[in-house]
Amino acid sequence: MNDSEEKPVCPKCSSKSIAQIHYGLPAFTEDLERRLEAKEIILGGCGISEDSPKYQCVDCGEKFGLYL
Repeated sequence: MNDSEEKPVCPKCSSKSIAQIHYGLPAFTEDLERRLEAKEIILGGCGISEDSPKYQCVDCGEKFGLYL
């Protein structure tokens, strides 16, 4: 999520604790590890389809938004 994007809110529980889902094979860097531990991002796997979600709620696990 970049600074110009508004922070999403979970459509199921209204939480603002939202992680962006990243797809593809990541380079495991210290920054990536830190962001994973902080639940800022979640790894979504290698496959991306037209209905792949962009976000996941950290509190309830709801996936929402479209990646593409």
